[in-house]
Amino acid sequence: RSKNSYSELLSSAKLDIEYGVAYLQDWVEETDENIEQVKIYRVAKWSRSQREKRLSRYKDILADIEAHGEILKLLLSICETLTEDDTIDDDNHAVRKVRYLETVWHQVWLRALEWECLLEQSGEREIDEGDDFEADYSFDSGEGILKR
Repeated sequence: RSKNSYSELLSSAKLDIEYGVAYLQDWVEETDENIEQVKIYRVAKWSRSQREKRLSRYKDILADIEAHGEILKLLLSICETLTEDDTIDDDNHAVRKVRYLETVWHQVWLRALEWECLLEQSGEREIDEGDDFEADYSFDSGEGILKR
């Protein structure tokens, strides 16, 4: 009987992992679509109010990303524990999917963090120097680099 309940427990854990993976895949795709590619020259064209609204939005997005990171960590630890058991087959490649999700999660987190840093820096420059942020930066589209 204990072997049967162990088998049931494993089946339940696999289903939970599959559900978690599917949920995180949907969430990370949606979040990725909601985060623009970072373009420094764009920020220079925004008003202070626009930058503050975007900063607030990206802070909220980062908090959501970090909360979902905890779910991802939990899934990773469950998968690692399950892979230590030689009797368990990973038919649906859950471990590989979770590790891939971790990579995508990091990419989304980094892009949101990049936005947060850029927007905070643009606000600090405006306050510290009293200058127009746009006047300090120009974008040379011919070379594709930021010049200051």
